Amino acid sequence: MSHHEQSEFNSGHGVHQHTPNNPNSHVRSSFSPPQKQVIREQRSVIRWSLLHIATAVCLIVGIYYGREYMRMPDRVIVVDEAGSIYRGSSKNVLCKETAENIARRCAFAFLDRSFEHDHRQLCEALFGRSAQKSLSDIIRKSKDEFTEQKIRQLPEIRKVELLPLSDAPGQCLAFVYGTLHRTGVYMKIPYSQKLKFTLGLRLVRSPDEKAFPLRVLRMTYEEKSIFDNKTTGEDGAK
Repeated sequence: MSHHEQSEFNSGHGVHQHTPNNPNSHVRSSFSPPQKQVIREQRSVIRWSLLHIATAVCLIVGIYYGREYMRMPDRVIVVDEAGSIYRGSSKNVLCKETAENIARRCAFAFLDRSFEHDHRQLCEALFGRSAQKSLSDIIRKSKDEFTEQKIRQLPEIRKVELLPLSDAPGQCLAFVYGTLHRTGVYMKIPYSQKLKFTLGLRLVRSPDEKAFPLRVLRMTYEEKSIFDNKTTGEDGAK
């Protein structure tokens, strides 16, 4: 071996020199084997984490829509005696007996009063805010007359008529018809009166169904004298 070849061998060059055409040549990776293992594990953790998150989201969405589906009213077909077919749902509907009972309670709470007492708390429970305003206006206008003439009145309910509202589910109209029996003292002379009354109520579902299932949204009231002996002091029809 010549001195030149020996110098190349000792310097690391020569037959083992890395060249692109040398089949034994290799390019050193920028990552060492431990770093590659860490990256693979991180990617695996990320993939499994995303899979678990997607599964949890699907489960939550499924539970939500399942709950909403179970709460949906069933569609039902109703056939009456005449053969007419109606389509409805199984959700809660207004009970005729309940609506009639609430209408009677409202009439009693409003009209059973005197110069000494009323049913304020019962009215607040049965009448909504708008109806309470109408109620208060009527009572305020007659308060002085009740006090001066020591009036007592008691309602006699003759009939309750219910009308459903097709455009407002969960609501109905109730009309209470009857007679007011009123007594008082006018110019130190006792007298009695009979008044025909009509109480119109728009009933809706109550937010506090434990107390009363329905309450009054709006109301109207009319009364007409059918007997009055206040001026004559004698019994007789006017």
